[in-house]
Amino acid sequence: MNASAPRSKWTVVIAIVLLSGFSIAQQREDWHLQRTELFAKSTFAHGYMHGYEDGFHVGDLDVQMGRSYRDVKCQEKFKKPAGFKAEFGKKGLFDDGYRKGFQVGYTDAFAGRNFRAVQLIQQSSTVLKQGSTRENRDFDSAFQQGYETGQKKGLEDGRSAAAENAAPLQCEEHLAKGGAGEPKADYCEAFRGGYQLGYSDGFANQRDSSVFAQK
Repeated sequence: MNASAPRSKWTVVIAIVLLSGFSIAQQREDWHLQRTELFAKSTFAHGYMHGYEDGFHVGDLDVQMGRSYRDVKCQEKFKKPAGFKAEFGKKGLFDDGYRKGFQVGYTDAFAGRNFRAVQLIQQSSTVLKQGSTRENRDFDSAFQQGYETGQKKGLEDGRSAAAENAAPLQCEEHLAKGGAGEPKADYCEAFRGGYQLGYSDGFANQRDSSVFAQK
């Protein structure tokens, strides 16, 4: 009986530790999906947030350890995105968002910037209609297209030393990239949200950091 007592005690301790870890994981997942409607509507944006968190953590750790900047595309976490679940949506969109977020987060940490993804996501979410749902299946691709367009424009402005342009984007010229029969307003809503996020990333990383590499 006495010999088994320590084992029982350690079993309880291990169980508490495991449950604590599970609780933390659940809280993190709940934060992603409950913080903003955007993560429920856009698998790309959800992946971006996961990637940014991981990239910033890895970059900050490298800085604290006195390591040199490492090529993001050669890093294991970049090559193998983590955190995806089937209920999130399409894995390809999640992985693409993750890699873009990881690259930006890692570079932000090396550039000495604060963890800014939360603020950027909130800004991008302001263009979304209140109470909207995932009814439009093309929302995610429009958000992704907006991000890529905005990032390129932000990089261009950063290189040319132009002032950061916070003016709303006129997206009519990009409507041909939307899905067949997709309502103009819905496409522009998603595209503008992605554009705003991408532009901020491109401008900040081009202007303030010489290590950012656009693919």
